This record gives sequence, structure tokens and C-alpha cells, in this order.
Amino acid sequence: MIYDRLRELGRDHHQDVTFCVVGANDGVTTDHLYPFARRHRWKGILVEPVPSYFTELKKAYQGLPVVLENVAIHRTESKMTIHFLDSSKARLPAWAKGVGSFEKSNLESLSELPQRGDALSKMEVECFPLETVVNRSGLDRIDVFMIDVEGYDAEIVRQIDFDRWAVKVVIFEHKLLSPEDLADCLSILDSHGFERDQDRYDVIATREIIPSSPDSTSSS
Repeated sequence: MIYDRLRELGRDHHQDVTFCVVGANDGVTTDHLYPFARRHRWKGILVEPVPSYFTELKKAYQGLPVVLENVAIHRTESKMTIHFLDSSKARLPAWAKGVGSFEKSNLESLSELPQRGDALSKMEVECFPLETVVNRSGLDRIDVFMIDVEGYDAEIVRQIDFDRWAVKVVIFEHKLLSPEDLADCLSILDSHGFERDQDRYDVIATREIIPSSPDSTSSS
């Protein structure tokens, strides 16, 4: 579902696509967006707070027109403790490499992860509001938002300025959201004219942006 929507964007707009990924991991592992960003040289913002994964992210996107942010997104500028699974400490599935959350319980609830206690680590990270990160990127629009932050996704969705940034596609993980947070996210998307699909893990919402015509004035 996600791959198909990104493929449509690449087909219709080629290089003229901008994106923001919050929780970018290494930029490649289980990432639907990376092949299109590399092929079409999309401009974007990639946010990843864990330094070891951020180093890999920089290598993956080297030479591409992107802004890389080694921070986390939070409502206020601050420092927060992030809990994550360190793949150097235990054998983990590939998809577990980028799992990280402000809430330790979100990681402890992942019962499908063997030896997760051995790999569970934490560190303090710098945090900034989404608006701050977008503003300093120099991008005046964000076509695609992809969010994967293990239970904090709703807070990111609430910070998106849909109209100012002319957002066309929003993709976020819902499996760790409370029913109330998920309902709030869906209501926000509905109120901004998005059509949405949902599978076991993710919500993908899309809308068409129709450019407004310049005001015309007549002279007598």
C-alpha cells in the first residue's frame, strides 16, 4: 500500500517531491521511501535521534538533497530519554533495528522480540518541535510525511501544519496508539480532506492539492 502510493508520486512528479521522515532509522532497512528518494533525487528531511543509526543514515543518503537531523521531535524544545533496541547487544530481527520510544513500556510490550531485555538501551537526546525542524530545513512544502516513532506518532501528526506545508501524503504507525489517539489522528486527517487506508500496522492518508488561481482584477 505504501510502496504503491510512493510509486504513483514518483511516476507523476519525478524529482518534484519533498518529504519528511520522523524516525528514519538507517534510512534503508524496511524503508519504502528510500528507493524513490535515491532514484528521483527527492528533497527531504530525515530525523533520527540514535547516533549509531544516524551515522548509517548519513551514508545511505550521501550526495542526495536532504537535511539530516540527529534529534527527536517533541512538543517543546528540551532533552528527553529515549529507549531503543541496540542491535550490537543481541541478535535481533532486521525490523527491530530502529525501534525506539520515549516510553520504555512500548518496547517491553514487544513480546515477539527474543532477548529484548539484553538489547534494551537508553540515552538522552535533544528534542525540537516539528515546526522548528521543518523551518530550518529551508523547504516551503512537505509532500510526504512518514512517521514511525513507536507510540508517539499521534503527537507528531498533531504537530503537522497540513495547509501551510501543502501535505499530500501522511503515513504513520498506529499499532501502539491508544484508541483515543488513533481516533484523534483520523479525525484530524478527515478534517483536512484526506482519504485514508489502514492495515495491521500503518495508516496511509492521501489528498489532492489543487493550486489556487491568482486573483484577477479588472480595470476600467
